[in-house]
Amino acid sequence: MVYTHQSESAYDLIDLYADDDTGKPGGGRIHRDPDGEPDCAASGVGGGDIPHGRRAIKCRVHGFDTSTGQGLSQAEQFVRSRIPEIMNHARARQGGQDLQFDYASPMLGLRQGNRVLGDYVLTIDDIDGEKRFDDCVAFGRFSVDTVNHEVDRNVPPYQIPLGIMHASNNSNLYVAGRGVSAEFFAWASLRVMTTCCMMGQAAGTAAAMACRQDVEIRKVDARGVREALIATGKHQDVMRKRMC
Repeated sequence: MVYTHQSESAYDLIDLYADDDTGKPGGGRIHRDPDGEPDCAASGVGGGDIPHGRRAIKCRVHGFDTSTGQGLSQAEQFVRSRIPEIMNHARARQGGQDLQFDYASPMLGLRQGNRVLGDYVLTIDDIDGEKRFDDCVAFGRFSVDTVNHEVDRNVPPYQIPLGIMHASNNSNLYVAGRGVSAEFFAWASLRVMTTCCMMGQAAGTAAAMACRQDVEIRKVDARGVREALIATGKHQDVMRKRMC
């Protein structure tokens, strides 16, 4: 979803897509970790005459560049082709002999894709060190969740700066949500819905301020954005503690 706010001189854009689709054609540079590979997940549901009713089966696949139409189509085809194999595996497990295929989710759930290269790249060291940012406009506290239990772990509450939402070579583009500028392990924490919603609200507030003041997004005072968010927040004491 892309929101636009028009000032007298231009539009300010906010890209809330998971794969930074606006940043690419708009000239936004893409950040990828050296070992970062886009992946995807699909969910299927099997049901049958078993005590607990339906069972959900989640299948993860790797190796497809789901940031392109061709890669996404190939991933879809691969997952659909494996449904019989997945069902046979489920039936072979204890208590699964009566399972019957019910339906598959209509689309893949993309876990990782493109992330914009912003004015700042948030790192896991920033999170572990509880780094403070003058331009903090949100905060996170969800664990690092890569689905690799050898590296997944809890993290302390951490600040999120507005600079990770500025597309580095664009004067009027904010990217919020999973497409922000962050290295992989930091992204694995801030990708969750609550944190993404906070970033989206911050980007929207900043864009509105830029339009009212008729300035480029980097001219917006992040402290003013932060105070506006706190003033409208339900838990203002918590927000001030985490963000100031």
